[in-house]
Amino acid sequence: MSDYGLAKALRRAQEDLRYPLGPAQPLGDMAHDFAHSQHHVRKIGELAHMGFRDVRRVRGDGNCFYRAVGFAWLEALAALAAVGRLLAEPLPGGWPDETGFGALAGEYFDLRQAVRRLLRTTGGNEALEVGAHLLARLLSDV
Repeated sequence: MSDYGLAKALRRAQEDLRYPLGPAQPLGDMAHDFAHSQHHVRKIGELAHMGFRDVRRVRGDGNCFYRAVGFAWLEALAALAAVGRLLAEPLPGGWPDETGFGALAGEYFDLRQAVRRLLRTTGGNEALEVGAHLLARLLSDV
């Protein structure tokens, strides 16, 4: 690895430690990063063909799958609420009982309340504000 490559990798590793999620980036950026792998480039092309436009980098720390899915779910709820497309129930099977979350029951309760508030918005700026609050809380409490 060249010095430039090493410096770039170290910088990315440092950024990954600071931020659990990165900003949305065009899917093409990922294709550029994986240009050395025809299989990755093909898969990225398939995702683009399916309508995916953006990608977010997620810190790989053992919670990355849950963080990525949870963030995508909240982002989708906020986007739907912003255009007035509200869901009657955000989880098809309903919310789990908070007693199963032990010491995190308070955090879980706060999340449920914020999602309920998001689902009661009338769209527009209110939905964007609630969604931004949810996402900021998610990122700052990690």
